[in-house]
Amino acid sequence: MTLYNLLIDSKTIAPQLLVVLAGILSLAAFVFPVRWRKVYLLIANLVPLAAAICISWERLSAIPGRAFSSLLILDGLANYLNLFFLVLLAGVVILSMTYLRRGEEMAGEYFSLLDFAALGLMVMTSGLNLMVIFVGLELTSLALYALCAYRRDDRLAIESSVKYFLLGSYASGFFLMGLALVFGACGTVSIDRMLGLLVDGRQTLLVAGLALLLIGLLFKLAAVPFHLWVPDVYQGAPTPVVAFMSVGPKVAVVAILLRLLPIASVASDRSLTVFWVLTVLTMTVANLVALRQDDVKRMLAYSSIAHAGYLMVGLTAYLGSYYGSDVSPEGMHITSLLYYLTVYLFMNLGAFGLIMLWEEGGLGRKLKDIKGLAVGQPLQAGLMAVILFSLAGIPPLAGFMGKFLVFGATVKTGLIYLAVIGVLNSVIAAFYYLRVLVMMYMHTDAPKKQALVSGWALAVVIVCVFLIFLVGILPGKLQVLVSYAGGLIG
Repeated sequence: MTLYNLLIDSKTIAPQLLVVLAGILSLAAFVFPVRWRKVYLLIANLVPLAAAICISWERLSAIPGRAFSSLLILDGLANYLNLFFLVLLAGVVILSMTYLRRGEEMAGEYFSLLDFAALGLMVMTSGLNLMVIFVGLELTSLALYALCAYRRDDRLAIESSVKYFLLGSYASGFFLMGLALVFGACGTVSIDRMLGLLVDGRQTLLVAGLALLLIGLLFKLAAVPFHLWVPDVYQGAPTPVVAFMSVGPKVAVVAILLRLLPIASVASDRSLTVFWVLTVLTMTVANLVALRQDDVKRMLAYSSIAHAGYLMVGLTAYLGSYYGSDVSPEGMHITSLLYYLTVYLFMNLGAFGLIMLWEEGGLGRKLKDIKGLAVGQPLQAGLMAVILFSLAGIPPLAGFMGKFLVFGATVKTGLIYLAVIGVLNSVIAAFYYLRVLVMMYMHTDAPKKQALVSGWALAVVIVCVFLIFLVGILPGKLQVLVSYAGGLIG
């Protein structure tokens, strides 16, 4: 590779390089006086992220290209999700300014770890080579292991980190073994070359490799039966980190599966059945267990598993489009998934932002702790009500339109029963969301303790709620944006 080509390729990954810059600048926070470190960390992160967001926005309409000898692809899907991760990271950085206790704002490594976790997600999304995807996966995982245990004096935080590390290591092992088997079957780990190199005599080896890859990816997606780590990890980890974990890795896995499922459809005619069963199990098990939760954070952990199931509905429909459907897989399936992912970002970032305020103010996150919250703090109760209605899929909020598009694409693919099961699961989920609303609004006495009131965190939540309303009432703009991004995959 010549120096000129290296410079051109480096220019194509300018957003990723800006994230690296933010991570490096965060580590330099210790050179500033303590009273200035929080301001420095805010500037050191948000300025590079703002520049990266502007670059990614401009590239949404760019012609797809490749970099570093086709190890990375910069198509519509990668560019859109790079923008997605940058917005998520900026929101979590702002929430973290409220979360960090006095004296912890000097810990630049916290923000550096967040930056490199986001960088790993961007690499996973843009990767066109399984080894590159694995590097991104490990970069994100290692950063999140450390972030889960950031508060070393918190027993639950240490427990969540150890559980996530142990189970995550197994998942990484499965992915790496699958990568080796795929290489043995195809002679390459480049995704775009696999379809043309399939050999009938090695079909079994390829299927085994893809199955192991799927296990590793479903762990990050938190799909049943690889979901058992989620409630404990979410309960103990710092809440801004949970907001990041509940969205970022899921989105990256969806992007990888969008590239791998066409290969799975050729390798095995049973792949659709396997995905169908896993999808139903993920939605149903998560929603039924969530009904029994009295901790709002654990309830949202199971809710995130259920929403992984709804994402899998869209992925199953996408896979089904390769089995004789007249619906273009590059059309409505990818569009509906990108729309849903965007809405899911607004809902989860807002929900965990409010839970963080409840925890830091001493209010607690048990259902009994938020009795009468609407009396003492009507703004926070109202914001949470909107978010929960959207998570339940109540019109005219954005969550309804997201589910409508995903289930609609599923019906048009011919998977009517799967769409019906998805709708029934949405009805079940409404019950545990409504339990929170009943606690906040059906009690006349305000709680003895109040949630923390922070301008930074409330600003993030209010923006999320505004976008939930806006996208739900006027979905056309976002649909056009994701339709263009979905049309440029490949």
